Amino acid sequence: MRSDFSLKVGNYLTAYYLIVHRQLERLTAPDDLNTTQLATLLSKSQTGWFMITLHQHILLFSNGALHVLHALHVLRLSVRR
Repeated sequence: MRSDFSLKVGNYLTAYYLIVHRQLERLTAPDDLNTTQLATLLSKSQTGWFMITLHQHILLFSNGALHVLHALHVLRLSVRR
C-alpha cells in the first residue's frame, strides 16, 4: 500500500510504525523540515522509505469561495478512481 503526498511523516518512530506495521511502501517527508532535520530523518530511515518534495507550487486563495471550489474539485478527482 502506498500513501499519497498528503500523508507527511516527520519523525522516525512514526515512519517505522507505518512502514513495518501498516505495510506502507513509501512516505512523504514534511515540507517544513529544514535541511538538518531532513538529513536526520533520512539518516535514521531505510533507503527508499521517503519521497522528498523538491518544489511545490502552493496555491494562495484570496477568498474562501475559491478555496471551497478547489477542495471540491480535488475531492471529485480523488473519488473518480
